[in-house]
Amino acid sequence: MNKVVMGMVMGLFAFSLAGEMGACPVRGHDKGMTMTDSKATGSVVCPVTKNKFVPKKDSDSAVYKGKTYYFCCKGCKPLFLKNPKKYVK
Repeated sequence: MNKVVMGMVMGLFAFSLAGEMGACPVRGHDKGMTMTDSKATGSVVCPVTKNKFVPKKDSDSAVYKGKTYYFCCKGCKPLFLKNPKKYVK
């Protein structure tokens, strides 16, 4: 397969993944989350990806300096815990 065709195939694959509900650019996707706009009631922002979503009861979270942060997928919490200052303004 030539480079142009291969690039097109990979681009379409990446686009299809990103379009799924709950797409997380860090760790693939987690269909258990519902990404939403900022006007939705109860929405939060993942400190790692900046994705807006409505957390569920079993969503990963962590407390840092007295504030609770929720994560859009299982992969974001370990990244946050390694260096929370990087993700908190």
